[in-house]
This record gives sequence, structure tokens and C-alpha cells, in this order.
Amino acid sequence: MKITYATFVLTASISASISRNDAMENQALGFSNRDVARYGSILATAASACTTNSKDFKKVGYVASWAVERASPCKYNIDSIDAYSYTHLIFAFVTIDKQTWAPKFISDADASVLSSMVNLKSKNPGLKIFLSVGGWSFNDPGSGTETVFSQLAVSQTHQDAFSKGMLALLDDNRCDGVDIDWEYPGDTTRGGTSADKAHLAQWMATLAQAMRARGYGVSMTLPATAPHFDAGFELSALQESADFFNIMTYDYHGTWDCASATGIQAHASLADMASTIALLQADGVAPHKIVLGIPAYGRTYSLSSSACTTPGCGCQGPCNDAVGHGCSGSAATANYGDIQMLLGQPNVKTWREEGNATSYILYSNGQCWLSYCDAQDVQVLISFARSNCLGGVMIWSVDCDGSGGLKQAWAEGAAFDSSGGDSGGYGGSVFDLAVRKARLNFGWNFVVLAELTMYFLSVQ
Repeated sequence: MKITYATFVLTASISASISRNDAMENQALGFSNRDVARYGSILATAASACTTNSKDFKKVGYVASWAVERASPCKYNIDSIDAYSYTHLIFAFVTIDKQTWAPKFISDADASVLSSMVNLKSKNPGLKIFLSVGGWSFNDPGSGTETVFSQLAVSQTHQDAFSKGMLALLDDNRCDGVDIDWEYPGDTTRGGTSADKAHLAQWMATLAQAMRARGYGVSMTLPATAPHFDAGFELSALQESADFFNIMTYDYHGTWDCASATGIQAHASLADMASTIALLQADGVAPHKIVLGIPAYGRTYSLSSSACTTPGCGCQGPCNDAVGHGCSGSAATANYGDIQMLLGQPNVKTWREEGNATSYILYSNGQCWLSYCDAQDVQVLISFARSNCLGGVMIWSVDCDGSGGLKQAWAEGAAFDSSGGDSGGYGGSVFDLAVRKARLNFGWNFVVLAELTMYFLSVQ
């Protein structure tokens, strides 16, 4: 099916009415008043003359290699993955040998896990398997690897060794590309330096040249907030090197907010995701390079008071109710399979924030609160990505949905629907979202006077 979007121009004149709470919310999301001024006034052409074939829309799934080593019933079976529901599966993670500067497996079981992923190509010959390097823990302080990316990016000798080793690893394991997940360049609290931004852009250009010369793909995992972009990512240069960006449009909020007035919030929502897409596009990133991240897990909170259970209410940390985080291994998060088990418990209250693609659960006698994306929310987000001509959607991680509760929603996506009507999907643009809600809520609070000059969707 060929989808053609005519030019859509939204002129938004924004009167900034920033209250103390607005400023605190901006800070929590990583937006300063400078960022508000930078991105607040928008004359945008969103989805201008966009032509997309459905086969070009990426469905990317990360697979946590350690999931196969979990104890039953949390142990994950790679063969249960519906190969036809993905265009790309990304093995997470490989590490970097500090002696040779070549990538290598972390666990003895990793080669077998990767082999099982590659074997899924027998079901879907078009499926591509990428190897992701790094990840959150790679840059943890005290990990011993927190400075490795910075050292690699500054040394041509190290880069040459890495490229040679990566090509060998891809060849030996019949893979199709590499994903770089550096969390985060320029972050001095996580092993980064102020020089990382320039060095990363140079390294990625070198890496892309080496990979493409052999027919391999290159992707990057990117954060979702302005401070990380500003500190470590030359986006205009990086998009020349990366085939696509996997954006971590989740974890906007969590128990780290309990120490502030932000309180409990959705860790992933359409409004926050739209803010990130706007930031990327304002920095010149082409929509087709952007792959929208969708979480297959939720975040838990222990409420300060059972009498206050709505976004903004106080919290004391993660919920310690074991039912909510049986397979995640963390009190702060709940895999989608855990969430489905939780929904089967008595005295559990659920509700959806309509129009924002996020859902909530109140449980454990009203003491615990959880935010997550359910199957309907996933459909809305896929529809949102398609209608904004984004390059695709990504899920972290496939194994979090061990019970398969999101499988159908992920496989089918949402119908194209410019009105967001019968399909339950959201078919409008980033800026149409603001018009429909009468507020441009890109992570900050502003009153918007918006004029929609043209919006047209045709299906041929």
C-alpha cells in the first residue's frame, strides 16, 4: 500500500505561561527555558510530500541475550518470536575487549542465543539481525568499561581494530549490521568527556564506511531528551552515518522523580514522544531516520498516600510487591508478562489516559502505582509513527513480552486513520496532536493559538 501525505503546515503562536510547576516539569524532562525558546515557536512542515511504502516501515525488536538464562517461568525461548512481525532483530549486547578493541560476546551462551535469532531467517528471509554494542550497564560507573567508548572514539588505531573485529563477528555469525548504544557521550558522570560529541561523529563516519563497504547496515540507539542531544550527539552529521536511529522514547519519568514535586508520571506517553520527535526534526533529522521506541515494560511507584493516586501525586520509591516485577528482576520495573499477571489479581484498578497512549494500574491495596503501554496503546503509537512518516517503531524488549500479550498489536499495528476514529489509532501529525488537544504539550506547558492551514491524507 502506498501512502501519500500532502503538505501540512501548522503555524503556532505560543504565549508562554510558565508557572513554577511548568518549570519543574521542564527540568524533569531535560528542557531548560532556553530549549523552550528554541523549540517553542514552530512553523513546521510535518509529513511534507511524504511517500512511504509499507515495506520500508521498520519493525525493530531488541532481544536481551540474558533472557534465555532466567529461571522458569521467566526463561525466554527465542523460537517463540514471530519472525514475520519484525524487519530487524537486534541482539543486546556485545562488549568491547579493552586489550584488542574488538567486539566480543559477554556470556558463553551468547553465541547460541544469536544462532537461534539468525535461524529465524528461515521463516522470514527478509529479516535482518544486528549486533548492539554497549547498553546502559556498559557505561555504569565502576563497570570497568565506562570509558571504553570515549577511548575508542578518539583513537584511529582502536577504531580500525573495532571495525575489523566487528566485520569478523558479523561474517562468522551471518548477521546483517551493527547498532551502537553509547549511554551517553558527553556525560561525565558515566565515563564521558566533553570531547565525545565531535569524536563520536568522526568515529561513526569511519565505522559506516567500513561496514557499508561490505554491505552491512549501521544503526544507533539514541536518548530522548535535549541535554543528552546537546552534550553528545551531532545529529545532522550522525544521520549521514546511521541508516536509522532507534530512539529510547521511554523512561521519561521514574522513581528518581520522587525526590521532586514531579511525583508519579507516565514513563512513556504520546505527548513526551512527540516532544522528542519535534526536537530531532528541529535539529534536522529526517523523519525516515527516526524509529520510535515503545516499551514492553512498565515502571512502578510506591505511593506516599493511597488517597492520592493520579499523575503528580507523591511517591517514596519503587513498589516492592513481588507480583508486579516477577520476571524483570527489578522492583522499579515490570515486564509486560508480569503486568498481565498483575491484572489478574483482585482489587486491581486500571485506566487509560485517552489520547496519550499510556495506561495505569493501581494495586497492592492502593499502595502501588504502575505506568505502562498496553496493546491498544501500542497500536496507537504505531499508527502515530506511520502517519508522521517516521522510519518505523522499535520495542524494548521482545523478551519482556514473554506471555505474548503484545504480539497481535505489534504484528498488525494500527489502521491508517487521519481522524483517530474507529480504529482507535492516532493518525494525525506531531503538530496535529497539539491542535486536537488545544495545547502544545511537548514536555512543557504552553497555551497554543494554532492555525491549521492544510492537512490532507490520501491512500492510493
